[in-house]
Amino acid sequence: MLYDRIIKQGTINERGGKPDPQFALPSTVNWMRALRILAEDEGIDFGTATAFYGKEGKRKMDVWVENTVLEQLFLGLHHLSALDQFRGGTTAADYARVGVLAWYYGIANAASAMTAAQSGSFQEDHAGTARLWDEQIASRGLALAPFSWRVSSLVEKTYKSEVD
Repeated sequence: MLYDRIIKQGTINERGGKPDPQFALPSTVNWMRALRILAEDEGIDFGTATAFYGKEGKRKMDVWVENTVLEQLFLGLHHLSALDQFRGGTTAADYARVGVLAWYYGIANAASAMTAAQSGSFQEDHAGTARLWDEQIASRGLALAPFSWRVSSLVEKTYKSEVD
């Protein structure tokens, strides 16, 4: 009843009804699976990532920046720990939506930690974090493929050649 009510009637920010998430969950899971396949194809594991990122060295930062980096890393590890606990669940559907959220926020917190360490600033929203991560990390070659893959524009004539 609650699910149908939200989808059909909507909420404050979507009064005509919310999009039906039946497509979103399988798509997100497939996206996560594809990212894993791409990372495996690139040969990424803990050792290769440590070697790649170890070359960057540590930037001098004040205590507030360092605390922000550590806070975001702690939150990311918290989400990773939750995902690890889901492995023991008996019904995957019971954990699917929470698992997607833990995965998403784990990545968002890791990106916030990286951007804070790189630029000394913290973004209060995900769009700002994504923009800063692209600007400070991906566009400068500071991430391993496939995480470094990006397009410089959403204009079709620009991104088509970059994707090719």
